[in-house]
Amino acid sequence: MQTHKMTPCQQAIYDSTINSLVSADPVITIINAYPGAGLSTLMENILTSQGKCILNLAARPALTGMNLLETFYYELGLGAEGIYHGAPIPSYVKELVSVQSISVIAIGDLDDFALTVSMKKTAVSHLNKMATGLPGISFLMSQSPLRGKAECVVHQREITGSQNRSESILQSFESKQQYMDYFEGFVQTIGLRAVTTSVLSDLYARTEGNLASTILNLCHPLLRAQWFVEQSKDD
Repeated sequence: MQTHKMTPCQQAIYDSTINSLVSADPVITIINAYPGAGLSTLMENILTSQGKCILNLAARPALTGMNLLETFYYELGLGAEGIYHGAPIPSYVKELVSVQSISVIAIGDLDDFALTVSMKKTAVSHLNKMATGLPGISFLMSQSPLRGKAECVVHQREITGSQNRSESILQSFESKQQYMDYFEGFVQTIGLRAVTTSVLSDLYARTEGNLASTILNLCHPLLRAQWFVEQSKDD
């Protein structure tokens, strides 16, 4: 299947984030997203565009058992031995970051490290340590606040550091017209000629304009057969 362009909402945050990351001043960026709004695609595009300058903390704590600071050391190629959670970032770690020309530390799905209030407290403590210990480094983080409890969401005001701040909220589409314009091009790209404007309008109502839900309904054979048959009966 041919990769389709980003939605206008994704593109707007992509552009602003890239502009922040390539500026001379380090920045702490948090991207919040509604479920199904295309956060994974957005983050992948941002990370790909930045190349080798990004240290991506992609390890899953539920699978690895590592917290955020341990994940940071692991992705640098260091073992967990000798990590003192109450101590500042050691000088040799700062030198290693510099030698590897790392300019951005990315944390996708930050909420994986903050599933409980206790986990969030630990994650924020580690972020504070990393941001203050590496003042010349930018941080790019994403989270889905609706996945968990409100008190587990990480806010920028909780992170100490001299970096500038940037925060945005990714939604699927800003309006029905934006949704229609995007998916009229999408169905042509993947060859779904039977999907008319009225069908898309019906899908907008069914999915409440959600990007992931609409793509699933369009591309999954069983789901598509269900709503298309129902649509035909209505006609």
